[in-house]
Amino acid sequence: MRWRRLAFVVGTGALLLAAAAAAWVGFWTHEYETSVLPRASWLPDGRNTGNEQYIAQRLSSHEDPPYEVRWGLLVIGDSTAVGMGSSYEYSLVWPASSDATFPSWANLGIVGARLHDVVGQLTFVRRLVYEDMVLSVGANDATHLTSLASYRTDMRKLAAYLATRPPGHTFVFTAPDMSLVPALPIGYRTLVGMRAAAENRILREEMPSTVIIVDIYNQGKLDPKVDPWLYAEDQFHPSDKGYAIWASVLQKAQHP
Repeated sequence: MRWRRLAFVVGTGALLLAAAAAAWVGFWTHEYETSVLPRASWLPDGRNTGNEQYIAQRLSSHEDPPYEVRWGLLVIGDSTAVGMGSSYEYSLVWPASSDATFPSWANLGIVGARLHDVVGQLTFVRRLVYEDMVLSVGANDATHLTSLASYRTDMRKLAAYLATRPPGHTFVFTAPDMSLVPALPIGYRTLVGMRAAAENRILREEMPSTVIIVDIYNQGKLDPKVDPWLYAEDQFHPSDKGYAIWASVLQKAQHP
């Protein structure tokens, strides 16, 4: 009898692991894995100017003295920074950029970006002249199950840059509560939610005291049981209503 119970437990565990693995593979062979948008930049005149290459060309277009593109606000990160799933005027960064403090701004976010990708942008970001920064990253590391050791290593690199950047405010978003995302399969959703919480602990441990952490994990939960319209049609990214909640958390951090 004991052997039968043991066999049942082992067999059930194996099936659950196989189901979780299949769900993970199925999710990342879906559109989210390949939906990578180009980096977008908005210069002071309001024109959508394309990507980093355009800005780099402007930076190098004047040899003496070097040409400087100045912004009040620089936004970098993942699909949250891009506003994926929303009408852009209702996205996370639009209310922040509409603040009178930021008459000009640039958005270098990219859908699908992970922390390692953001760290890779720092060489370019160092050449920019800006006052405040909004950074959103972590959700894609949670869904890809990036090792926490690698995540901490990259977080330390990011923290080292933020500790030495020019004066100005830096707002860094936590990863959201991924256990609430409807598009993630049950089981895998729980695992991803736990990973997001672990990433946020690393964020708090590594960020310099000058950084303002925008806690959407605790203060901006998007629970579809409370309101099913908090998510976009893809059931992964926030809708206009969902972004409005996160934007309100950012605005409270900006104006405590």
